[in-house]
Amino acid sequence: MARGFTDKEKEIIKIKLKNTGIDLFGSLGIKKTNIEDLTKAAGIARGSFYLFYDSKEDFFMELLDEAEHKIKTELISIINNSSGDSRLIVKSFLQEYIHSVLETNPILKILINH
Repeated sequence: MARGFTDKEKEIIKIKLKNTGIDLFGSLGIKKTNIEDLTKAAGIARGSFYLFYDSKEDFFMELLDEAEHKIKTELISIINNSSGDSRLIVKSFLQEYIHSVLETNPILKILINH
């Protein structure tokens, strides 16, 4: 019987899966990214993926949710720390941030380009 993962191992595996997922989804897209490639990079068996996520699509959605949360948090921080017309602040943020996101976050790039 295989031994279970410790909490520290689970944390490390999730980080590896997420980093690999961002890279693979960004370069191959959702359809061509497969669980075997994700798990190989994380150093776990294919079946172990399902200890962390119900499906590849659920995994992708978690990555997307995290990217969305990061954007919201940064936008709220900018608005709270700025004075002036909040519409102009949001417009400026979106113009600069979206360009930056497209260069650094392949997950969001997929959504915008498809």
